[in-house]
Amino acid sequence: MRRAGRSALLAAAIALVTATPLLGSAQPVDADDALPPGHPPVEEQLPASHPQIGPGAEGAGTPRRGAEDPGFFRPPEDTVVEDPSLPPGVLIATVQDAEGRPIPRAAIQLNILHNSVAKGESKERRDVVADDLGTFRFEGLPTGSGTTYRVAAVRGPATFSIPPVALNDKVGKRAVVHSYEVATDVEEVFVGLQGLVYLQLREDTILVEHLFNVFNLGPVAWVPDVTFRLPEGFKAFNKGDSMDEMRFEEVRGSGVAIRGTVGPGRHNASFRYSVPFMKEERQVIRIELPPRVAQVRVIAEASKSMNLEVQGFPAAQRTQGQDGKKVLVTEQRSARAAGGVQELSITLSGLPTPSPWRWVALSLAGIVVVGALGVVFQRRKEGPAELDDDARRDLLEARDALLDEFVALERAHKRGDIGPKTYVRVREALLDALARLVAMVEASRPAGPTAKSAGAAPPRARKGRVRPALGAQGKARSASARAPRS
Repeated sequence: MRRAGRSALLAAAIALVTATPLLGSAQPVDADDALPPGHPPVEEQLPASHPQIGPGAEGAGTPRRGAEDPGFFRPPEDTVVEDPSLPPGVLIATVQDAEGRPIPRAAIQLNILHNSVAKGESKERRDVVADDLGTFRFEGLPTGSGTTYRVAAVRGPATFSIPPVALNDKVGKRAVVHSYEVATDVEEVFVGLQGLVYLQLREDTILVEHLFNVFNLGPVAWVPDVTFRLPEGFKAFNKGDSMDEMRFEEVRGSGVAIRGTVGPGRHNASFRYSVPFMKEERQVIRIELPPRVAQVRVIAEASKSMNLEVQGFPAAQRTQGQDGKKVLVTEQRSARAAGGVQELSITLSGLPTPSPWRWVALSLAGIVVVGALGVVFQRRKEGPAELDDDARRDLLEARDALLDEFVALERAHKRGDIGPKTYVRVREALLDALARLVAMVEASRPAGPTAKSAGAAPPRARKGRVRPALGAQGKARSASARAPRS
């Protein structure tokens, strides 16, 4: 279900990218001035692996397909076809260059994945060298859907592969994979990126999802090792599933890195993480971007009171996603001379925060609870102050709850969620209720066994932690010492 939810979310987001008209900007940028020169527009087709989002939706192309402009390099297509002349269990792999010519003695990898109910999943890899015609013949391979094969060509630090295929029990197959010249410096390749950032407000976190389309419009593959920072305090990093050789990997405590191979054509990859929601009306999220980002769209799920601002971007527009959710959208292109969009400073405002009336209600509730417990305590007194285990446990749990609310009150005051008068009034009410609870706890003592209870079952297990009981004045002074003064 989680994976399906993520796919649906990205489907809704990419639908907005392709279906919503390009937003205006303060300084319109001519398409020819984007990064890199002639960068494909945002209306490009969906990634090949992306689910259909409606009738007539595009997305049937392959990630390796180049731009339609005749001025761009159009890489030859990798293929896997059945060959009736080959017996079952045979797979012939051929490596060709950018012009479709065989590469003699090319390094080939055959990645094999076995999957069965009885044995589970297992992997193996065969590394071989092609003959003078760039070909290697694999024989005796298991057939059936339980085993898949992925052919890859290795060229220096780069790997070029085709999607996994299975072999049937009737004929063999031929695979052709293309290998390209390689560069590690982004300045030596014709690469540009489009970015999409999608934000969702959760109870305690803000979920952030990134989708990048990477276009390599030249004949040279890029092998990146580029790291960029994510917001401070990010956690729960999760990269999307992809069969592409390009990938995003988490850099612990810092951010994310682009790694793998960006061959000629189009690639797409996604990842997600969360940042803490500070429970404030306004929160700023800063995200560094990889190089050559020519175009970025930022989308935030929003209530009527929420607003979205991105520094340097036009004002966000309210619209509705494919799933009916209300969203705020803003987009910006970068001129080539500006070096691309290098960083996002996203401000979400109008966020829900705890109401000051919560604390007023809390103080009244605390007084009522303490009063009720006091009545119970008085009614149970017989000679020396005694409470049975259940009654004493209730007092301790009430005390712990008040202490937790006291800490929450101090944090709310520090953030400015409540005014000084409300803070003082609620703080005094909580301290008074806390002192009276502590007094009742200390005045009581656990009841000893009686004839009635001697044969009874032991009392129920205590849930949660039990703080050591302190004197009423000591507890009140301890809480007061921790609290900031208004």
